Amino acid sequence: MSQQGQLLESARRAYGERDWPTARDRYQQAATHGDLSAADRRNLADTAWWLGLTDDAIADFEAAALQHHKDGQPQEAAMAATEAAISYFLRGEEAIGSAWVGRAIRWLNGQPECLASGWLALLTQVEAQIARENLEDALAATHEVTRIGRECGDNTLVAMAIACQGRIAVKRGHVEAGMGLLDEALLMAMEEGFDPAAAGNIYCHMMSTCYELGDLQRMDQWVEQTKAWCDALPAAVLFRGICRVHQAQLLGIHGAWAQAEAEALRVCEELAEISVSNVAEAQYSLGEVRRLRGDFDSAERAYREAHQRGRDPQPGLALLRLSQGRIEEAAASIRTSLSTCTSTLMRARLLFAQCEIALAAGDTETSASDVAELTQIAQHYGTAGLRAMSLTAASCSQRCARIGLRASTAARRLRCITSPAGLFSSSLSASANHAAPPSISPRSSS
Repeated sequence: MSQQGQLLESARRAYGERDWPTARDRYQQAATHGDLSAADRRNLADTAWWLGLTDDAIADFEAAALQHHKDGQPQEAAMAATEAAISYFLRGEEAIGSAWVGRAIRWLNGQPECLASGWLALLTQVEAQIARENLEDALAATHEVTRIGRECGDNTLVAMAIACQGRIAVKRGHVEAGMGLLDEALLMAMEEGFDPAAAGNIYCHMMSTCYELGDLQRMDQWVEQTKAWCDALPAAVLFRGICRVHQAQLLGIHGAWAQAEAEALRVCEELAEISVSNVAEAQYSLGEVRRLRGDFDSAERAYREAHQRGRDPQPGLALLRLSQGRIEEAAASIRTSLSTCTSTLMRARLLFAQCEIALAAGDTETSASDVAELTQIAQHYGTAGLRAMSLTAASCSQRCARIGLRASTAARRLRCITSPAGLFSSSLSASANHAAPPSISPRSSS
């Protein structure tokens, strides 16, 4: 066997074992002895992706796509093109990502339905529609993706579709059914031979869903499980960073502000060239911690950084204005955000903040309206975190109305009760009276 052949054999073995640093080293050495095949080039791109080398990953995904196309392999070319597109989308470069999606679609024209069709549909018809809160369209697309995955014998694609069905169900208020679907997808992700990138994606779906619901106990468990899963891999830069985003959120909720800030800053550094949305979320977390510590200038800078990366800085920015005594600005900004919000779960957080701002402004009519809508949302979803929000807001608003408590005093009480540590305690207390939907026992997926 030639020297390049030996290196390629070693690279492929390391890649199969998920030893991405070794696989990358061997592939790069093999490339000095001659051209790599399109399949090996795509594997090389994948090693770069896991190591957080996004520029290299994109370049090799693009090269693999073009080489597959030249070799008369349109389905493989479309898959590599889709992977290049995903990397661009993660970095916030939507125009280039969309161009590669368009190329993948063109390459599949006239081809029989295949795995590449399913993954493209997952990206463009499921994930994109969930992000826009077009839940009915997204749900219909998940059924098509599931069908394609089953017909092609790809358990990974099926599990991804099921995870998305779970998120959609939760967003529509079917929490128990949605969490059951997410649990099912996670069980599939733990099976031997399951694609690790998809497994990481499903873990992220679970953590995000727990955060949206305010299900802090379950979120805490899954953050720890995801950390253990990441630690079992030689490298997983993106997923470790995403895990740190959620870790920063939890630390902030627990009141461990210095640790939360450190985790968020690390995300901003490590994912700066990899994932714009996660850096934006980390910046928002920084804004929250700094606002609560009274470092208003730094908080405002962080909120602005989050906004520049596409993350709505509300309700944090409005609450910052409230803390600065700029109540009219606070009320106007939270009102604007509510007028454009299409997510019911996000709307709950905005309503909670608006209630606090309204009490500070003496606007008991708005606070009462906020409490009424929050109560409806909490009853619909039935989770501890949402119930804690609605009960706390209702208590302060009613106390103000019934005994003539000055609205500004009620707002201060609301702020005190609902500080991160206080709201966490309220959520745990509510959990004691209403158990969360059952979940699988977290275990290592390695």
